[in-house]
Amino acid sequence: MNKEATKEIRKPPLGLRPRWNHEGCRLLEILDAMERYNEAEVNWPEEWNLELRSLINSPYVRREDLQKVHANIERMEQQVRNQLK
Repeated sequence: MNKEATKEIRKPPLGLRPRWNHEGCRLLEILDAMERYNEAEVNWPEEWNLELRSLINSPYVRREDLQKVHANIERMEQQVRNQLK
């Protein structure tokens, strides 16, 4: 019997999440944090706006995540409008 044939086949170690998954999750985390700050009537850091813009323009973010972004932004804008009344 061939020694190579009897060797145990080893699976590779766990790698990284796909970039689209990482960036999509980060995008949604930023939106959730912005919503929490908005509800607490606290201004969020400007860096969040910059990161959000860069993620929105990323080719790695899925369309479904971008649709969630637009829905969250519209909801937050409506909350602000209601607070100003």
